[in-house]
Amino acid sequence: MGCCESSHNITKPSFESLIKISIEENSLSVIKHTLNSKTVSQSKQDFLTILDSPIISIETLQLNAMGYCLLLGRYSIFELFNKFGCSMQKMDELFFSQQFSALDIICYKGYSDILNYYLPYYVENYPEGKQNEKKMTIEMREDEYFFKQAEKLTPVQTLVKYGHIQGINVVYDYFMGKSEIPYEFDLSYRDEYGENSSLIACRYGNYPMVKFLYKKCGCNFSALNKAKENAIQIATGGSRIHPGLEYYQIIDFLISVAGIDVAYNYEETLLLAESNEIISFIEEKLRERGIKAKKYELERQPCSDPERTPESEMYFNRSQSRFNLLAMYNEKLLEANDSIPSSIECGGESLGKFFGSSLSEFHK
Repeated sequence: MGCCESSHNITKPSFESLIKISIEENSLSVIKHTLNSKTVSQSKQDFLTILDSPIISIETLQLNAMGYCLLLGRYSIFELFNKFGCSMQKMDELFFSQQFSALDIICYKGYSDILNYYLPYYVENYPEGKQNEKKMTIEMREDEYFFKQAEKLTPVQTLVKYGHIQGINVVYDYFMGKSEIPYEFDLSYRDEYGENSSLIACRYGNYPMVKFLYKKCGCNFSALNKAKENAIQIATGGSRIHPGLEYYQIIDFLISVAGIDVAYNYEETLLLAESNEIISFIEEKLRERGIKAKKYELERQPCSDPERTPESEMYFNRSQSRFNLLAMYNEKLLEANDSIPSSIECGGESLGKFFGSSLSEFHK
């Protein structure tokens, strides 16, 4: 720490090493002292050039000082560097040149303080968005970094998927009252499966996020995805893959609070359900609507003229589209010349088994 005051010729390697270690240790005071030192002050532009250039490599990813702060979530140091004169544009250019996105990392990690600071800059400088330049993303598991293909999600959808409510709050508050919202931050924008942020929250079993989107953000949960599934079916499908999450609470909320129609394609919903708690709840809600339906009957019996009440009859024709999802993903899951297996009939145990195995990947 004292070398910056005593030496008139601090070297690039020693300066880079000091900055790197201080970022890792979150030593704001050391960095502040270094930047305010006489040596750095007298040659500020030279040291800015060092800070804006790569100072560390993680696997193949090169990071400058601000980029390293962003990756590790060092908001106070990130802000200090920017106020000292470090360029967010140069940070972005370095990320984009390697097919990464600073915003993608911020939203994946849920760094709401950095997002709050970075968001106005991003919106002003990239009014048409820059996420199309993102090809790779980085994850950290057990102190190790992993690179993978970036998900086809907008920044706000990434926040939703990973449950970062405070990040969503930052975005919502920033755009509140604004006439135009870029698609990257629009909660109503649909992903490649036709799902908006509301449906994504249902898919990934985040009950607090579902409540927040509905109550704070006023999001609409009544949309259907490209497979013509509603929010209840999406949550039910998600519960097959992640049974430990709060899908029962979500389904209860969707029906009791958000007013989503439990009778819509109800047979598909029951065929998707695996949790006894969810099955019983859906069957009970259907009975309240006058619809006598049991999951085990749907799996074991053909659906020829089942007993229906007048109200359930009006939903029956629509319920036949429960195979829409299978048809939609048939091309993806099977060979191009294959068709949906002939064992898939209106009922039958084979339907339940095939339905579950085919949807496993989609509902992840």
